[in-house]
Amino acid sequence: LILGVRPFQAISSPDEVFEKIADGESIYLPEKYETSEDPMYVALVDMMHRCHNLDPEKRPNAKDVVRYFDDVLFIFKDSTAWD
Repeated sequence: LILGVRPFQAISSPDEVFEKIADGESIYLPEKYETSEDPMYVALVDMMHRCHNLDPEKRPNAKDVVRYFDDVLFIFKDSTAWD
């Protein structure tokens, strides 16, 4: 989404990807996104981390994701932060 590549794209084996995820490794995001104060990146990075939670019960479902971004857009719709 942000980087234009699939997570773990450099790894060809699904088993190796599974091992990395099981070991707690998350998707790589460059520091400029992780530390950005841009509301768009803050919202995207926050949701990406939520979606990659190792505990499936703590991951948002599709409705949660839509609701989250509806809220974000509502908060910022009149803000110049998105310009």
